[in-house]
Parts: sequence; C-alpha cells; structure tokens
Amino acid sequence: MFQGFSADILLKVPNKDAAVLFFNLLGFETFEIGRLGELRTGKYNLYFEESESFEMVMEPLVDDLDKAKAFCVNQGCEILKWGDGDHHLKHPSGFSFNLMERGTR
Repeated sequence: MFQGFSADILLKVPNKDAAVLFFNLLGFETFEIGRLGELRTGKYNLYFEESESFEMVMEPLVDDLDKAKAFCVNQGCEILKWGDGDHHLKHPSGFSFNLMERGTR
C-alpha cells in the first residue's frame, strides 16, 4: 500500500522568513510560493510554512488514497484535511503527514 515518500518535505516553523534567510545565507536559492518558502536541493524540495511551533510533515506515497485513508483511520489517525490535493492526517503519537497518491503530481 505504501510506496515510499515523495521528494516534498514541509517544515512548519515559527518564523518562515528567518528560515528562508538562513538557507539563503548558506548559499541555497529559495523561492516564494504563495504563503510558502521553497528550497530545492536537487533530491528534495523543502517547503517552509509559518506555524506556532516547529513540525516536519512527510508525504508518504500510496497506490490508493481511499485504502490508505481507511488503514490510517483504523490505526487511530485523525483526519486534519481531506480533499483538493491535501490529504493531511495526524498519527496518535502526534506527528502529521500528507498522503500523496503515486503519479498524481
């Protein structure tokens, strides 16, 4: 059912602009995409979003969103947002993740 992870990682940070500036000072090129900052490393895409606290959101790749959703809910995950390309869930241990169907991006 799960096929690894996408190259996209969302970092929720208390100060998005400071995080972007830090990576700029290290020599990385960053981009503004709406409310997000983006850093492309070649292998991964890091996105920075303003948040009250730090959190890293991974994006597992799945073959079937509906089956993966049912599995996760059965394991006690809470649905944070479902639809319009966002499929965010929160595991009972506290970490959140965004399911992505393989081949949809």
